[in-house]
Amino acid sequence: MNTRHIAQSLFLAGTAILLAACSRKPTEFETSFVDGCAANAARSVCQCTFDAVHKHYGDKGMAEINEGKVPEDFAMALGGAMEQCSGKQ
Repeated sequence: MNTRHIAQSLFLAGTAILLAACSRKPTEFETSFVDGCAANAARSVCQCTFDAVHKHYGDKGMAEINEGKVPEDFAMALGGAMEQCSGKQ
């Protein structure tokens, strides 16, 4: 295999990975959060907020929040994310 074929293969593999990551199915918790939030704010702001909070806490932290184990800094993290996401509109 020559260098061009290797580069093309790596590009295609990378693209497939990115598409899979971007097209993930939302969890029930995420859907519930965004739907509830969207009753009072733009859906795009709500999704951005969820994504920012998820990035802050990770999968494990979000699972704990969903179980009612809310971290002490949650209100501040949520408010900061909402403010930042609202500014993007």
